[in-house]
Order: sequence, then C-alpha cells, then structure tokens
Amino acid sequence: MEIKLIKEIRTQTGASFGDCKKALEQANGDLQKAIEIAAHMLKDQQDQENEVAKAQSEDGAINQLKSEFDKLTEIISDKDDVNRLRKAAEYIKEKYDLGLSEEDKKKYYVTSTLLSPLKTVPEGVKKNFLSAFEDLKREIYLKDSEFQEQLNNLENEINETFTKFNIPNSNFFCLVYRPMNWSITTGIEAGMEVATYKCNSLKQLLDGMMNGFITEEDSILRLTENGTNLDDLYAKSEGALKIENESSNGAPNYYLSSEDLKSEKGDFEEIGVSGKWISVDSKEWDKLTTLKGKSNSASSDNTFLEIIELFIKKIQ
Repeated sequence: MEIKLIKEIRTQTGASFGDCKKALEQANGDLQKAIEIAAHMLKDQQDQENEVAKAQSEDGAINQLKSEFDKLTEIISDKDDVNRLRKAAEYIKEKYDLGLSEEDKKKYYVTSTLLSPLKTVPEGVKKNFLSAFEDLKREIYLKDSEFQEQLNNLENEINETFTKFNIPNSNFFCLVYRPMNWSITTGIEAGMEVATYKCNSLKQLLDGMMNGFITEEDSILRLTENGTNLDDLYAKSEGALKIENESSNGAPNYYLSSEDLKSEKGDFEEIGVSGKWISVDSKEWDKLTTLKGKSNSASSDNTFLEIIELFIKKIQ
C-alpha cells in the first residue's frame, strides 16, 4: 500500500522517490498532505540548484571579466610600447558597448555590432586597470608639459634671433639645409637639399620646422657633397641619370633672413643661394625631433584617451 502512495506522490509532484517517502512519513500517511510536502521539498531543491548554478555563472562571468581587465592593464602598463594607448583603445572599442550614438560610432570608428554590455564592475576587478590608466595619464600630461615648454623655448630663441639681427617676425625667409643621401647610376653619394621658404608668421615657421613646410618654396637645390648640382646633371643626361632620395643623413639646419639681409653676401653664394642667413640655435634640433613626433601623435592620443574614459564611465 505504501509503495502505491509513494508512486502516486511521485506522479503528482515529480519529486524523487526518497523525498516522496519522507513526505508520506511526515504526513502520517495522509496522501494529499504528503503531496503538498513533497511539492515544497522539490521546489526547495530546485531553488538551491538554481542558486548554485547562478553563483557558478556569476563567478565565471567575473573571472572572464577579470581576465579581460588584466589584459588591458598589461597593455597600458607596458612603457616600452609606444602604441600602448592605441592598443588599449582599440581593444575596448572592438569588445564593449560604450553607449555611443551613431555619430560618435563614426567618430571613434566603431563598426562592430557584437559588443559586450557592461554593468557595474567589481572594485577588485577594475582596481589595477584604473590605477595603471591614471599612471599613464600622468605620464602623458608630463610629456605634454615638456612639449609645450620646449616649444616655448624654441619660440623665445627665434624671437631673440629676430631682434638681434633686425629680422621682421613676419614676411621673412627660412632656408632649410637638409643633408641627404642620393642614389645615382654610379652608386650612393652624400649630398644635401637646400630650399628657401617665405614665412608669414612665426607660427608658420614653427609648423614648417616640425611638420614640413607647405608654403611654395622660392628655390630648391639638390647637390652632391662637393657641390655638383644634381638637377643640372639630370637635365643634361636626358633621363639617363637616375636620382632618388634614399634617406636622411642627419638633422636639417634652419636659417633666417629678411629682404635686407638677402641683398648682402653670405655663406651659400657658392651653391647659388644669395643673401646673409642667420642660423637658428642648433642646440634645439635634438629637441625638435622629439617635438615633431609628439606633435604628430597628439591628436590621435586625445582620441584614444576619450575612448578609454568613455569605457571607464561605463564600468563605474
């Protein structure tokens, strides 16, 4: 008889055989009461199993998230990698939903539609990443400060040159003496390129020195080391002579002049450049090379910073 009741309880509730037996015992043989007890026992068991599964799922998600944040921390902490800011930003924008508008997605070049949503991230998971990012921002700030300080020093030095030699700080001339290696049919020879540019302002001069002049040059010469004009040789050879700019051979030198000074005799007469040219302090050229690299990367660095800071807003 008891076996029949247990089977009935099991059919009605889906509880295990053992729990159905316990329920019948607790109900003192009352079938309906035993069914209620067995149903409660089954629900309690299912709730426990769901809690365990949920905990395991949350632990797995947090462990995955921690792995991703450890990867980000590793990227931005690598001081030997000059591209670490870009790499971190690209890792973020390709993986996470930053809540961007369609316009901002175009701005930051976000094209993926398979981005992971982010809720509040546990402090222990994001702590090392946030700390490493603050260190990186401080480093960028110091470099930006150094950049501005060196740029100001260079500007002051050129202004002093203007004043000392009575050169107007607008409508002046800049001569760029750029050592080069030239490849000709007989081999590679050391030489130089000499170009003169008219500048309308000190800003135009500084931009040209750091990023290359875009104003139309008054004249340009390409010479071998002994002063032979390569352009003339090329013209006379009717195309038989091959001239190619192979590589830079040292930093360029910059010289300033004015209309008045260009009428005087100077050091470049022997290569066909008239006038007196005043050298800008050559001690600045090593700094200038650094400045140029920082100047060229500044705008993209700002974009990468914005992407990472959007990400940080999403995880807090």
